[in-house]
Amino acid sequence: MIDSNVQWASRHDYFHHSNYRVRSKAQIFFEKCYARPLVNDAWKVIHSNDATPAQKADCWKYVKILDRKHNGDDNAAMMAGRVVQAICDMVLIDNMDISQATAAGLEQAMAYEPNTWLKNDKENKDLQVDHIPDIAKNAIIGLKEAMHKANRYIGEQELFGVIPGNKLPYSTLPDYDVRGDLKVKTYTIADTKSGTRRPSLPNKLSGNMWLENNLSQVAGFWALNNHKPPFLLYASKDDYRLLTAENCDCLHEDNLRLYVSDTVAKNMAIELKLQRSESTKDLLADEFPNFYEWGRKPPEYLQHAEELWRSYHG
Repeated sequence: MIDSNVQWASRHDYFHHSNYRVRSKAQIFFEKCYARPLVNDAWKVIHSNDATPAQKADCWKYVKILDRKHNGDDNAAMMAGRVVQAICDMVLIDNMDISQATAAGLEQAMAYEPNTWLKNDKENKDLQVDHIPDIAKNAIIGLKEAMHKANRYIGEQELFGVIPGNKLPYSTLPDYDVRGDLKVKTYTIADTKSGTRRPSLPNKLSGNMWLENNLSQVAGFWALNNHKPPFLLYASKDDYRLLTAENCDCLHEDNLRLYVSDTVAKNMAIELKLQRSESTKDLLADEFPNFYEWGRKPPEYLQHAEELWRSYHG
């Protein structure tokens, strides 16, 4: 049951938890309690008939730095993942012919504008456009295998509810059948003379933080979908690999419970900090932001965050 007495969270514009396996509290609070409200307020000014041109121009500066839709916080590999999922949805859910679905997906891929801050993003876009048809074929085969017992195919759908032990709800978005995720593995233009780097398809969900993040993601599905057995499908242009509890010990229920317990514990720490903090500064100032762990972010975005923390400690 969702606790209605959570003003201690809403005052910070924090409304629900997500999968935070690879995110520090510093990054979580910056994104949810600082950047997002600031962007929302900026858009209100930009759309206001009462705001002056100078006020709107000032707000545009924040939008271009902090709003993911405007700051270039995207890359060719992420684009490929979206397009492949869209093709799979068109084939499996909309019953579209695969050639038509692929053509529509490639239109989306061609419309992607490479960012200017990540090396080789333009070259990687061209590479993904070439590979997307084969990735999609393998992904469709794998998804049919994963959902062969289902009466119908179900696409992305939000799961939203309170995980026992937390006060705020948890939100997560399974790609398929309210229990599984599709992970697209792409070739990339290497930053060496070796040319392209071939992706590997994992046979276990341990060994690096990103695989453990994937496991944490499906554990969240399992916590909110009445414990339906999760699956993870990894697809590349060469092949696919479907991981389930039958071939991956990490997806057994005992291990899923451990990951859910970790999620609950981290969320409890977040909730406690939200309750004790009166301001955004209270939330952020004593958190250590290791920006190397924030993933690939636009330089101006990271610079803004660095300057914010320096203002707290100056």
